Amino acid sequence: PSEGFAYSQGEYDPATAGLAVPVLVRSQPIGSLTLVGPHDQLDDRKNELLVPLRSAGESLGELLTPRQ
Repeated sequence: PSEGFAYSQGEYDPATAGLAVPVLVRSQPIGSLTLVGPHDQLDDRKNELLVPLRSAGESLGELLTPRQ
């Protein structure tokens, strides 16, 4: 089952991590919103940082949804 986010650590630099959430339009993924930064800051605060990141991803999805 999907957790609704992706977390990656040390892919290119051992000290760097990324936290990403989907941007959905009509329940379909059209992109992602990613926060990249120092691993020690992102890892320790992942759950805290997911709250505003998810909110921003949802807002972008709403803005990108075509109006009928």
